[in-house]
Amino acid sequence: MTVVNRYQQKVPLPRAGAQELWSRVEQNFAREDVQCWRYLAMFALREACGWNLEQIGLAFGHHKGHVMRCLRQIKGELQDRFALEPLPPEVLDTFMNPDRDAEASLPQTSDWQTHPHKNQDR
Repeated sequence: MTVVNRYQQKVPLPRAGAQELWSRVEQNFAREDVQCWRYLAMFALREACGWNLEQIGLAFGHHKGHVMRCLRQIKGELQDRFALEPLPPEVLDTFMNPDRDAEASLPQTSDWQTHPHKNQDR
């Protein structure tokens, strides 16, 4: 699974279970902050369970506009807290196209080999 950081780059998540993810969030982000945990619960219901804003609002006793602001805030805080520096374009290209280096090492065919009918008069 991947997430998109604030630079719109995909960042792969480790293949650990949900317990590992929430342990890291607790240790490195939310700690004892009750409001932060509420926002994280809203975020989890929206992203992982597919609940709509009205359903989340009913569960927490808020209007959907407030839920939307809470979700925007927690998403931004998570992105800021766990953001990486943007990758240089050449490194990002390697991640986006792993075959790029392999393609560069392939022998290039000449125009004659790819279009023999052009060179029939020679």
